Amino acid sequence: MKNLVLLTFALLLSVSAHANIDNASYLGIGAGNLLVNRGDIDSDVILGKDFILGYIFSNTVSLELAHTTGKKSDVKASINDFPFEGDLRLKTTALYAVYRTTGPLFYLLKAGILQETVDLYVQYCGMIGGSNTCISGTESSRDTGLSIGVGAGWRLGDSIAIESEFSIIEQDVNYLSFGLNYRF
Repeated sequence: MKNLVLLTFALLLSVSAHANIDNASYLGIGAGNLLVNRGDIDSDVILGKDFILGYIFSNTVSLELAHTTGKKSDVKASINDFPFEGDLRLKTTALYAVYRTTGPLFYLLKAGILQETVDLYVQYCGMIGGSNTCISGTESSRDTGLSIGVGAGWRLGDSIAIESEFSIIEQDVNYLSFGLNYRF
């Protein structure tokens, strides 16, 4: 899978080297559902928010820096087989090569490098060993890997486009999002 993503990334960048250069930038905002499927966290969907900064090399190829955050309260989790409830925060920062087809209605493919940070803030107050005890703590994990995505969109003139995407952030986290891009 890593070799396929790296090959796709290289092909997208090589196409841009020979294409008609457009040299434009864009900003994007979006929101969607982060679909978490980790065995130690019982949280199916987290609302995510996006911020995107992109640079267009040609009418089909661009490079995007994307930052996504999500938070959910009252998440059930287990740490060392001990059940807790707490807050889950997920952040990703990614650099993607993106290919979009031409025309008002378009499809997109993207591949890139992504860093994911997951923070779980937990607290438990109750009986432990016959005494009333409160325990709190944080479990954090950070991972860097490859990410891919597919989507479709609609250009509303020269400057504005709306998009819908499905991205595989990691083997246990996917993202279904909707966004708006403004080209300048």
